[in-house]
Amino acid sequence: MNENRNQRGLGIPILAIALIIILGIFYMSSNRTSNEEYYKIVDLFREEKVSSFELNLSNGTMYYQLAGEEEVRNYKVPDVEIFLSDIGGYIQSYNEHHDAELEYNYVTSNSALSVILSLFPTILLIATMIRLALNIATTRVILSHGHEGHTAAGGVIAGFAVRHARLCTFG
Repeated sequence: MNENRNQRGLGIPILAIALIIILGIFYMSSNRTSNEEYYKIVDLFREEKVSSFELNLSNGTMYYQLAGEEEVRNYKVPDVEIFLSDIGGYIQSYNEHHDAELEYNYVTSNSALSVILSLFPTILLIATMIRLALNIATTRVILSHGHEGHTAAGGVIAGFAVRHARLCTFG
């Protein structure tokens, strides 16, 4: 019966890891973009071929339309700040040379998924630090008071002894 409890306790972390992997795969597959290279996209702006674009400042997804085309294309900008500094002059040049100004829109995303994904490493680090602190504290108590007998350290040593005896008997 004790072995079943140990297996159940191990199942929750394994399920959580599997869920995180599945969500990660889903998130990565939902961000399909064109295979264009960065310099080619910047060249489109330099050559004044882009007539409109929308850029998500949070995740770098850009939807753009070339002059004279109906198709809306998409591209994942690797670094939004560098991209904006690279095309800033080209946008100004386009607006000076054409009657109609370049249409553009900057969008920010405050989705719950992006907030959760950005907080996950911090939460994982905090949980790891708490667990490490508990392990160190337990080890310290055992090493400090272990010589006092079975009731020492709040019965931790007796708990280890009983668990070890059960594992040796049944396992």
